[in-house]
Amino acid sequence: MREQVYRQVLESIVTGQITPGTRVKDTDIAGQLGISRTPVRETLLRLEQEGFLESNLCRGFKVRTLQLREVEEVYPILWTLESLALKSSEPPSLSRIEKMTSLNEKIAKCSDAPVRLIEWDNAWHAALVSGCNNEWLLSMIGHLKTVIRRYEYKYMHQVELVDKSVGDHGRLIEFLKTDKIDAAGALLEEHWRRSMHATARELGE
Repeated sequence: MREQVYRQVLESIVTGQITPGTRVKDTDIAGQLGISRTPVRETLLRLEQEGFLESNLCRGFKVRTLQLREVEEVYPILWTLESLALKSSEPPSLSRIEKMTSLNEKIAKCSDAPVRLIEWDNAWHAALVSGCNNEWLLSMIGHLKTVIRRYEYKYMHQVELVDKSVGDHGRLIEFLKTDKIDAAGALLEEHWRRSMHATARELGE
């Protein structure tokens, strides 16, 4: 139940159903879901730790606003760590290549469901670095992917950018097939940098 409540509240924030600046009350959510306040309270505390909410001792929780500074600080760390994980990975197996190709085909065929696109894109990037055995590194990447999820939702609304991402994915797969890891790392940085700039524009900067 705790994980289900977490996913529901997280998706509400990511998709903008609960807008930035909105106050979030555990009693309201518990009433809507027909459950006790305890798992809801735990969810809100977890989302605060992950950066989605902020709290005030007197006024409870509210959704953090989207911030350009967060985009500019998090994305470079993400592409650096993901490139490191890629370079630290074992040579890709045929099954790994096939999985990445299949996921990229799903992304290419779906242009009107941002939440699903985010899930498939996350799965694609996870497959990209799945040959890395450094659990600390993969854990940090996973955390950063959670942080940028609200921003990626804005990105996934832009069909032409999704198309470019699909193209990048295809080129990265080809680089892996031919063991061109340095070229793949450079393209991966370019890929995330484009996402960062597009997201910054969406924020009105």
